[in-house]
Amino acid sequence: MRTMDEKMDKLAVLESVLFMSPKPVSMRIIMKSVDVHNSNKIKKMIDKLNKMYEDRGSAVRVFEVNNKYILNILPQYADYVTRFTTETELTKSEMKVLAYIAKNNGILKSKLIKRIGVVYDKVKSLEEKGFIKEVPDGRSSKLFLTKKFKDYFGEIENSEL
Repeated sequence: MRTMDEKMDKLAVLESVLFMSPKPVSMRIIMKSVDVHNSNKIKKMIDKLNKMYEDRGSAVRVFEVNNKYILNILPQYADYVTRFTTETELTKSEMKVLAYIAKNNGILKSKLIKRIGVVYDKVKSLEEKGFIKEVPDGRSSKLFLTKKFKDYFGEIENSEL
């Protein structure tokens, strides 16, 4: 990551970080990204962003969720945008299966089932959600990660799994 230019507006960088993140961002990552190493200063910046959004009647705010921060819409606007969202929530059991596939990309489904049990419904769900692709291979099939997986989770080293 390159260092921030002194002329760069740190408030705009904070807003950009929160805007681009699909999930809540920890204070540590925000401080590093914005190059401000004081959590109280970051909280004041978040308050300033929220005040700016409120003053202009914006439908978005920065919310704190479990000591992490996310830019999201106000609840009263949720019904208007649900058709634009995609389902990305994964269950714990789907995450377990997905992690195993990620660690063993191209694994035979039969081998996966031998290793972690009957997971036909999880494999089907992961394929429907676009995280994996099932390719026939003899009497079984191979399971591969998709572009959606890589876009959603980034490039993951096996040591991270």
